[in-house]
Amino acid sequence: MYKSDKVALAVCGLGAASIFGAVIWSACEEEPGDASAEAQPYVSPGAAYAHNTHVPNAGWFHATTRTFEPYPYNHYEAGRGHYYGGGWHPEAASGFVAPSATPTPESAAKANTAISRANASSSSSKGSYSRSSGSGSSSSRGGFGSSGGGGGS
Repeated sequence: MYKSDKVALAVCGLGAASIFGAVIWSACEEEPGDASAEAQPYVSPGAAYAHNTHVPNAGWFHATTRTFEPYPYNHYEAGRGHYYGGGWHPEAASGFVAPSATPTPESAAKANTAISRANASSSSSKGSYSRSSGSGSSSSRGGFGSSGGGGGS
């Protein structure tokens, strides 16, 4: 009787794993351009976002300026400095940073435009998936274009 309990448990465990795997698989097969996904805004100006939250194709949310930027807050690169406030600075930002904030309507609109463009380009290349090498394409920086990353000193 002890052996049959183990076998039943193992069979139940495999069955549960199969069902769980099927659910995950079906979720992965959903098309990114489904009508239900397009009906909702990608970034809502009324929703609070945590500081330094990354939204794919929109960028990093900076609570200090309530905008989405191509780099995380206080990101450092040699020769450029620290990125915050929409530009590069020689010194790191200091002072209080709110843990979260709501994006400005203009920032939400800009982020949604960038996300829509990325979704349109990915749906136009449906069936020809290729993995990027990550060699500095604009999509690796939140879809914000050139590697200049914003002016400022």
